[in-house]
Amino acid sequence: ADTEDAQWLQNKFRQAGLTDTRIQTVAYLAPQWAPRGWSVAVSGGGKTMPLTTAQPPYGSPATGDKDLNLEIVYVGLGSEADFKGRDVRGKAVLLVKSSLSRQAGPPDILKRAEDHGAAAILSTDMRGGNYSAQSYRAYTHVPSFHLGTKDAESLRDLIGRAQASDPPHLRIKLDADWASDPKSYLVWGTLP
Repeated sequence: ADTEDAQWLQNKFRQAGLTDTRIQTVAYLAPQWAPRGWSVAVSGGGKTMPLTTAQPPYGSPATGDKDLNLEIVYVGLGSEADFKGRDVRGKAVLLVKSSLSRQAGPPDILKRAEDHGAAAILSTDMRGGNYSAQSYRAYTHVPSFHLGTKDAESLRDLIGRAQASDPPHLRIKLDADWASDPKSYLVWGTLP
């Protein structure tokens, strides 16, 4: 898409009368996170529901070539009190961010989830609607996703209705890595 954008802009420059138009390749100085695809779905109560708004934050760790199948636990605002008495080791957690930031969650809360043994983190800010949003880098060591409000409410309610003997499970797959030689383009020309 980046190449197509550069070609499109070069054509627009030519149409506008610029001469000597060029596309110059530029190498990024640092590796860039490159997600290729992901899926998140929850199963419980005899139903499976894709969480279509699930969006990994920039830099989220991938799941390798495997689907994770994790029990999901609701941890409210993610305070130490919210984790008290909840076993989240090897499970996914759903937390509600208390701010409307573009972060997957406050760093201390994401770290707390990992310190308690969470194997995946889902967050929402409950601002309404069911939008999908790209979050800034989360610096987590486990796959993380932001959810739209309706998906998060459905997931929370499913957790609340579940029998202790049959908790909901989350299936997660994230294919992503760090590209070490990404390139982009500068498009320029001469205005006579």
